[in-house]
Amino acid sequence: MLSSKTDSEVAAAIINLFYNGNPYKAIKNAISQIKGTFAFAIIFDDIKDTIFAVRNVSPIVLCKGDDGTYLSSDILAIGEYCSEYFILPEMTVAKLEKDKITVTDFNGNEILPEAVKLDFALASADKGGYPFLYGKGNNATAKNIL
Repeated sequence: MLSSKTDSEVAAAIINLFYNGNPYKAIKNAISQIKGTFAFAIIFDDIKDTIFAVRNVSPIVLCKGDDGTYLSSDILAIGEYCSEYFILPEMTVAKLEKDKITVTDFNGNEILPEAVKLDFALASADKGGYPFLYGKGNNATAKNIL
């Protein structure tokens, strides 16, 4: 029995429960037990310099830039790092390594998502002087409430 105050902790515990050295199998088995919308970025202690991602309805945006690969829930957060991006297809698994992104379905077949050219206006979106988009959003919300 899993007990937690957040659904994210439960999801991590379920993935861990199924993990036996094969991240794809653990993610596939865990996702079959999870209902609703989600977007997960997953790291495994024994797989260095790699992030896995999976989603259902909630967005995950991926891109490869000059300095590495990037993942976010919003293109505005990573637009300055790449010239093209793609949305992770639902119920597929992305594997992000420093120099490449690989996407597969739950049967292990590689998927080649169509990249979209980044609109310059999006790439230069104003973050209100904050280094991260969320800093602007959090402070803008506070100003709107006052």
